[in-house]
Amino acid sequence: MLLFLSLRSRVNFLMLARHSQQYVESTYRIHFNEFHDFAAMNTAFDQKHGSGHFMWAFDASYLPKSGKKPPGVGKY
Repeated sequence: MLLFLSLRSRVNFLMLARHSQQYVESTYRIHFNEFHDFAAMNTAFDQKHGSGHFMWAFDASYLPKSGKKPPGVGKY
């Protein structure tokens, strides 16, 4: 998981194998087919290390505004 989060380039099995010194590409392919409950993992991590005060946020900066020529046209 640390390798997945630390890659700055495109994340695929070949890149994971290239930057890993432990596993080859086929190992990542085999384990990718296994089910992992990320929601439960994140919840357990939050309960163990979190402060108990959480907030949901949504960054809409990639959504285009409507219209073509009004002032402020662009992104949010």
